Amino acid sequence: MPATTMSYVKPSCVGKFIICNSVNTLYMKQKYLISLFALIIFILFGYWAKCQTGTNFFESTSLSKLTPFKYLQRNDVVSIPKPGIILYDCFDTKSIIGNWSNLWMRDKGKVSVDYDLHGINNSRCLLIKSTSTKSWAYSHNKSVEVHEGDIFSFDGFARIQGEKNVSAFIGIAAFDGQNEPIKWNYISEKIDNTEMWTKKNKTFVIPDNIKYIRFRLTGVGIGEFRFDDIFFRKENLSTN
Repeated sequence: MPATTMSYVKPSCVGKFIICNSVNTLYMKQKYLISLFALIIFILFGYWAKCQTGTNFFESTSLSKLTPFKYLQRNDVVSIPKPGIILYDCFDTKSIIGNWSNLWMRDKGKVSVDYDLHGINNSRCLLIKSTSTKSWAYSHNKSVEVHEGDIFSFDGFARIQGEKNVSAFIGIAAFDGQNEPIKWNYISEKIDNTEMWTKKNKTFVIPDNIKYIRFRLTGVGIGEFRFDDIFFRKENLSTN
């Protein structure tokens, strides 16, 4: 019978093969973990950016109560501010985060936010266009914690052009201790359709039933609403 030939592999070669295979496997695992980690970071950063800009892609779905997304929410409460400016916006520049929440409108799709160069002294100003006879609101993205006796003030310019019944308001919404609305137009100054720049200002004192306030620009009617040089301040120290 012919002799059977058997292959022989040196132990050192087997060891090298096992080591190389282990190194390749470890490299692939590390590459996979790095890719997974990068994807998670990208998703979390994207969600954080969404929260900061107030963007809501899906109205029926929210991740805000889930870990870790709840820790990435924008803090929209100013806790017991010191006297000074809480909001100032001349609208000369536009940042990613900005000072304002998403525009609310009763007729969806019929009101838009823009800017143009017809502000005070031909500066850049806020322009809100409405093709609806119903109301809209553009709110500061910060709610302010308040105490009884706190004194606040606001002032700003507005210019309204449109149909006969068009008007705008610069003012404050009031909320209770659970941040539920007490009155949307708690304090407001009305601007009628004058087609001229009009300055409005107001100083007011907080009563005991109001725990939070939020500055707002609102309007109603078909037309163009321009705003410029908006100030919102706290005037005194809290006594409580």
